[in-house]
Amino acid sequence: MQFVSGILLLLQHQHQYNIPRTTLKLQLQFETAKKGMGRKQDIPPEKEASLVDHIFLMESRRFDLTVSEVETVAYKLALKKN
Repeated sequence: MQFVSGILLLLQHQHQYNIPRTTLKLQLQFETAKKGMGRKQDIPPEKEASLVDHIFLMESRRFDLTVSEVETVAYKLALKKN
């Protein structure tokens, strides 16, 4: 019943805000397809947290890391994982 009420709510908004039906249909298709998108995480969350801590530690010591330096450290962490 929740699905039906969701459809009715969408139809109500379609008429209320004058949104074309195809726009709503495409948006719904995009939202359902988006759930499985993105990269697989290579670094476990606890190692990622240690990487973030390291970045903040270096920043507090006035050593601002560049993007390539962070990528290098992250790559080394990913290699250590295996």
